[in-house]
Amino acid sequence: MGFVARVDVPISARAYRAGAALPALVLGGLPIGLGFATGSGLFVAWGLFFLLECFTDVAILLATRGVPARAGVRSHPTKLGFRVVVDERDVARPGSPRHPADRSPTEGRRVTPAP
Repeated sequence: MGFVARVDVPISARAYRAGAALPALVLGGLPIGLGFATGSGLFVAWGLFFLLECFTDVAILLATRGVPARAGVRSHPTKLGFRVVVDERDVARPGSPRHPADRSPTEGRRVTPAP
């Protein structure tokens, strides 16, 4: 299980991407490059391990491809991932009726009893 960082205030998508890419570059890319430059298999193995450990960061980078660089982004309150913030007033807070985690699965849908 890897480390998880959460951002509870909206930041730009560009900064969110930089924060997601930095661990993979520092812990994975630099040791791999150093290992190839010096011929040290230990550095390459270290870098590959931590590059694979940063798989969620790579998934975040892929998921934010379509988000404009200046759009606001914040961490999802209950799951791994993020939310795009259009306007701070539009963000559903936990405990509010608009928050999906606080609604029942049938709320807003017509449910007919099974025969």
